[in-house]
Amino acid sequence: MGQQLQQIELEEEKVKVIVDAWKNAAADVVTKLRQRTITPKRLEEINWRLNLQMAQSNKSKMKLPNAMFELKINDEDSEAKEKIRFEMTHDELYSFYNQLETIQKQLDNLG
Repeated sequence: MGQQLQQIELEEEKVKVIVDAWKNAAADVVTKLRQRTITPKRLEEINWRLNLQMAQSNKSKMKLPNAMFELKINDEDSEAKEKIRFEMTHDELYSFYNQLETIQKQLDNLG
């Protein structure tokens, strides 16, 4: 590192300070970087609920199932917790399930 800093014509005194700081802190910095994920946000919890709409003001006989999800996300950078809420119809949920199955098969083939 010192040689590279000297090649860019940094003053010798500054090179020494930077190299000494790196020697003292390198292990801690590398350890912290290894503990971090590529993306700072991580899924912590999933809550879900199933709903079935049986009627509407203009329709008396209907069955509209949907699933409601709440994802709790932890952001390592800001230590903030975020909630993401969304709904899926039966068809959307089934399509999502098939996509997850495809991902699982690809992961299984890697291992």
